[in-house]
Amino acid sequence: MNVNVALFFHVCGVLGLFGAALVETTSLLMLKRTSTVTVGRAWASLNKPLEFVFPISAVLLVVTGLYMLHENADFKTATQPWAMTVLVFLVVLAIIGAAFNGQRMKAIRLGLNSAPEGSMPVDVETRIHDPALLTSILSMSSTILGAVMLMTIKPSSAITCIVIVVAWMIAGALMAHPLTRSRPILAGVAG
Repeated sequence: MNVNVALFFHVCGVLGLFGAALVETTSLLMLKRTSTVTVGRAWASLNKPLEFVFPISAVLLVVTGLYMLHENADFKTATQPWAMTVLVFLVVLAIIGAAFNGQRMKAIRLGLNSAPEGSMPVDVETRIHDPALLTSILSMSSTILGAVMLMTIKPSSAITCIVIVVAWMIAGALMAHPLTRSRPILAGVAG
């Protein structure tokens, strides 16, 4: 395979990951504004294809990235801390994404699918308004940007690489904070 072809598919993997992260974020933010099961089902349904998009994009990213590193003469003679940092963070994000975000978003979707028409059930609404879920999604989304930054500037210091990715992760968590401060109860409240 040509390195330029690998680069194309590598960029496609990055776009797939980031696009899926945006869809997941949009879905959750719109679910937070929804008060009925019918509308909630529509927004939650956006997440079903992500069960395939996330892993396919991650595998595409790793395989093409490893191939390009293998073909790079500099990689064979010197360590590339940026590459190892991105690889480790990608594996961590994949595990956390599937175990934490994916399972919680799936539980929301299944809860909505089994709920009767009408107002949002309190248990589903509680899952939607879980501050940890939005914080995790936004932290992971911004960490993807941090990984792209590492792949672009290729710092030679492992400490710099870790600081960059952690800074992006913290930035994502900070973005989530104003969106998680209030938790309006839309259903199940009797006057």
